Amino acid sequence: MTENGSVAGNRSAVFQPDDDYMNSVLLRTALIVAYSVIFVLGIAGNALVVFVVARNSSMQTITNVFIANLAVSDIMMCLLAVPFTPISGLTRSTAYFPSR
Repeated sequence: MTENGSVAGNRSAVFQPDDDYMNSVLLRTALIVAYSVIFVLGIAGNALVVFVVARNSSMQTITNVFIANLAVSDIMMCLLAVPFTPISGLTRSTAYFPSR
């Protein structure tokens, strides 16, 4: 081993991400199911919070309106980020995983 921690004479020892585990159908299915459940529950639960605060005037306190605003931002996050996260993770990108 040299001073900088690399193995002398063996350039193949440089770290390369091992993405073979992502080829597992079981793992891909589990990730898709998990993200789908998170997406559906996130939209439904936060929509319910917004609905309850908007419909009941007794629930429209400063704290509850703030919580409803957070629920709206969480709905936007679920719509704009959650669907694309597993897509980018499950598909191979040549920028991150160059072909060998």
